[in-house]
Amino acid sequence: MSHLGRGRHRLTVRADAEFRGECAGLVSHAYRDDYDVAFLACGDGDYMPVVEEIKRAGKRVVVVFFNEKYGLNLDLRIAADRYIDIGDQLLRSWKGTHTDREAAERRLARQQAKAAERASAAKSK
Repeated sequence: MSHLGRGRHRLTVRADAEFRGECAGLVSHAYRDDYDVAFLACGDGDYMPVVEEIKRAGKRVVVVFFNEKYGLNLDLRIAADRYIDIGDQLLRSWKGTHTDREAAERRLARQQAKAAERASAAKSK
């Protein structure tokens, strides 16, 4: 939970085994005016009633998930006030990390090869 100011909080809910129980709390907090924006990290259409109920309470809903190609329910995307596609961001991040790791491994292999050459040359003398 992060503070938004003026006594309001932003609640973030993960889609996991305890999600349904957390949804009841999320809806209840919406009606108590405890937050302004709900962030849902899920793409399952089963959560449409939760989104609708939160919006009925006058709150905004942001869905953060991969696009439809990876399982996002189109109705959930439309029902949300905002949708953030994390697929491209994660892919770019993974590629960058993966590329950096490969470059580091190549550098390490070159350094080890040079060290082995120097050790071999020192033994030959």
